[in-house]
Amino acid sequence: MKQTDDEFSPVQVFLPAVLVLLLLRGFAFEIVRVEGRSMEPEIAAGATLLVNRLAYGLRLPFQDRYAFAWGAPERGDIVVLQSPRDGAIVVKRIFARAGDSVDTVGGTVWIRDTPVVTDVSATEQIRSVSAVPSGYFFVLGDNPPESVDSRHYGFVEFDDIRGRVVRF
Repeated sequence: MKQTDDEFSPVQVFLPAVLVLLLLRGFAFEIVRVEGRSMEPEIAAGATLLVNRLAYGLRLPFQDRYAFAWGAPERGDIVVLQSPRDGAIVVKRIFARAGDSVDTVGGTVWIRDTPVVTDVSATEQIRSVSAVPSGYFFVLGDNPPESVDSRHYGFVEFDDIRGRVVRF
């Protein structure tokens, strides 16, 4: 049977749809499943998150850096990032940006002279950091006793942030 110009074969419909989905997955969106309890009660363990990979710039697939940046995370943004500690993909909240002062005294974190997190279970030594460097962020989990975050591994580089959580 001869195919006319008005008919579409399954390959003509299916192949472009698959290519569009792969491009969206590679450039625009990512789906992440939360494994730990560091963001409770805001985000429960086991939750599935939709991450906007274009929120701050364009990262080419399989690249560790932004090719083009058009924005930066704001205080309060929930982001997905690659942990500087072990390379794992984690979910954290931005608490401080470049130029903000961050002081950690015992289990209390002070951002711009305001206490933002008190973790009574913390046994950290007293340390003080005067300002977040340019191109870096200070991130924390919403559940301090369960969170491994900037209190443990320091500032997070912009290029380690994979995108902003848009749905949970």
